[in-house]
Amino acid sequence: MNLHLLGGRIKKLRLEKKMTQEALCQGGNKEVICIKTLQRIECGKVAARITTLSFIAKQLDISLEELININSQDVLK
Repeated sequence: MNLHLLGGRIKKLRLEKKMTQEALCQGGNKEVICIKTLQRIECGKVAARITTLSFIAKQLDISLEELININSQDVLK
């Protein structure tokens, strides 16, 4: 899986939902994902665990399959 494409897709979807990185990382009243980790994922510097991707998908109100189904044209739009 191309980390840069996945990270770009996460960022694109987050911005479309008008969410900050802080909001995406929050689960209830606590931080579930470290903001620094999300930044690294969005930049394509680290591979996210499946549990992290599942949480991100839930926060973005999409399925995990939708999140990881990367079409390079989606990221370039």
